[in-house]
Amino acid sequence: MVKKITPMRKEERYLYLLPEEWKVIVNTTLTFSIKYGLLWDLIGYSGLRISEALFITPKDFDFKNNIIRVLTLKQREKKFDYVKLPKGIMDILKSYISSNNIQPTHKLWDISRQSAWKMFKKCLKLSNLDKRFTIHGLRHCQGIMVAEITKGDVIKITKRLRQKTVAMALRYTHLTEKINNEIVQGLEFMYPKKERIKE
Repeated sequence: MVKKITPMRKEERYLYLLPEEWKVIVNTTLTFSIKYGLLWDLIGYSGLRISEALFITPKDFDFKNNIIRVLTLKQREKKFDYVKLPKGIMDILKSYISSNNIQPTHKLWDISRQSAWKMFKKCLKLSNLDKRFTIHGLRHCQGIMVAEITKGDVIKITKRLRQKTVAMALRYTHLTEKINNEIVQGLEFMYPKKERIKE
């Protein structure tokens, strides 16, 4: 029996933020709050869950190797994962920690998840973006960027998002306009338009 394929519902677009939308939110937020702007930036670059990001302390950073240690809250036992980040964002975070004199065991963002969600909604409004977007959409944004960079390598997407299975990681990939256009360009290259047969 052939499984019926249903088209993507319009609402599913609000599960994820595109890279350009992520940057709009970050830049808008930085105009009035460096703290929250850096939080959105870190989540977008790393794909962390909001709960994971809010547990981060200065001692979790390895600035020499540009790695951040992440307490994984999805496990029953205490477990750490390690995520490598671009040097640029690591340098900014290092400067933020230093200038705010954040102690090694103190949280970078000493706020609740509720406060973060409330601020995110405010930032969406100021950015003129749809209010249905969520902070978790930034994790999806990381999935999209990894898919674009790796040409859809599902193993790398799975490992980058620290998912147990490929099936779970695929929830964070989306057929964006950029990816769709690349597919179409590839099809045009492989199967160019043939001359019409003259009658």
